[in-house]
Amino acid sequence: MKKAAFVFTVLLVLSGCGGKPAPEYRTDHEPIRKRFPLLGEFEKCCWEGGTSTINSRLSVPGPSAYYMKGYVFLKPEKTAELLSLLSWVAAPAKFEPDFPVNSVNIAGCKWQVSEELNKKLKLEKKHCRAFFYLINEKNLIYFHISWGG
Repeated sequence: MKKAAFVFTVLLVLSGCGGKPAPEYRTDHEPIRKRFPLLGEFEKCCWEGGTSTINSRLSVPGPSAYYMKGYVFLKPEKTAELLSLLSWVAAPAKFEPDFPVNSVNIAGCKWQVSEELNKKLKLEKKHCRAFFYLINEKNLIYFHISWGG
């Protein structure tokens, strides 16, 4: 019986049933440029956005909360500009982005955060929270912003 359950579980995993579908990330620049003009022109981006509340029959109806999170690969001159214009401190030791980065190795890199940048890039939305982190040697910004709700 245990062997049959094990075989069934393996087949279920291998067939892809029961798991979440692979997420599709966006790479279009315009929504990022529009919302965060201070980042200027950049090399590339990878991000996702959507609603972070679940409206179901069991939940209380109300306004939705929205989010955007992902990476922006800055041009080196923009990284240098941001480093010189803003105050930066080391991100908390346990900080880890809540978004996979597959195209660059960030192991051992030091994340930095600027409260000034977080305030400048915060959307003019109700209940907005904005977090932007930088790895300057990679010209990489991780962002996570949420609003509404």
